[in-house]
Amino acid sequence: MKFFDNIFARMPQSMRFYGGICMIKRESTLKDVARLSGVSVGTVSKYINNPGSVKEKNRKIIGETVKMLKYTPNTLAQRLAKGKSNTVLLYISVEPDIGTSTWLHDLPFIQAINDYLKPTDYSLQIKIGSIGNPEETFEYIRNCIFSRNIDGVAIASAWTLPKKLILGLLKEDFPFVLIDNHNPLINSNDITADNRKMVEDIVDYLADLGHKKIGFISVDSDQQHINDRLGGFRSAMERHGFGIDDRLILNGDYEIQSGYRCVDEMLSAGLRPTALIGGNDNMAVGAIKAIKRHGLSVPGDISVVGIDNSIVAQACDPVLTTMSMPVGEIGRIAIENLLNRIENNEYEIRRVILSCSFVHGESTCRAKDA
Repeated sequence: MKFFDNIFARMPQSMRFYGGICMIKRESTLKDVARLSGVSVGTVSKYINNPGSVKEKNRKIIGETVKMLKYTPNTLAQRLAKGKSNTVLLYISVEPDIGTSTWLHDLPFIQAINDYLKPTDYSLQIKIGSIGNPEETFEYIRNCIFSRNIDGVAIASAWTLPKKLILGLLKEDFPFVLIDNHNPLINSNDITADNRKMVEDIVDYLADLGHKKIGFISVDSDQQHINDRLGGFRSAMERHGFGIDDRLILNGDYEIQSGYRCVDEMLSAGLRPTALIGGNDNMAVGAIKAIKRHGLSVPGDISVVGIDNSIVAQACDPVLTTMSMPVGEIGRIAIENLLNRIENNEYEIRRVILSCSFVHGESTCRAKDA
């Protein structure tokens, strides 16, 4: 049998003939390589994982045999044997109808994660789930863990995740990290931007320009980001002693048209702040359109500030003063920590909160009565 195996292995790759009978070659195995090299399966396995650990004489023979048989290691089997899949899951939990602002926000951290993994042995698996179906999120991630399809999971969501999911990950001691999301149970395993401090800084900036009557375009939502931003607005306004006029806290839906609608209704009702903060750039751009529609100027009559430093901020007239969020850096730090945790069970992923920065445009100026 060994004789026939040797002859068979040396035949052309496509079709093999023996005794006039056409034969189709099966895929070579580790045992085939060992048999033809005259060494043990263990020696071949050592060669595949670390060639330098095998004697030079055997290394040369095994190398030639591997090349001749065109043997390809079964990496999946190797990973399962080691208890690893070398796969990381990025689970993105979003609204059922994904808005443009969501994609513009999420793409930088997806890119950062992908770029970080490129030079490693890890593959990236992406799953998009709905915030309206927390049970689906829980079941999907649990099934991935128990089927050993993944070594760790990064979960990105602007909404608070189910405590059941976090408890399950902690109970299984499974590597996980939350991206731009507060851990609802413990002060660890999350990498976020400081949305609250960001809006406090905007209010401070406008206050320095002499603005006291400041409005905020929010969204009536359970989303963490917008609630933190609104909380920062209220906190800073109270700290400056400006008081809060609830009529100047408007509710849009993240899109440009909603910012226009909110401000159009506000101005039509005779309410006129000296400055407005958009909960995101889209709503701030909509606000500028409405202000102009009412015959007022930006920033001469009303200063406007946005959040996100998105493409619409640059396309706006005037160019929007906005805040840049370190979304790409959040993704990079998150995946770096997750891989460290996968490789070292004792590694702790601490909470990291990153600062945001101003991008000065032309949509703000000193208040007229300052």
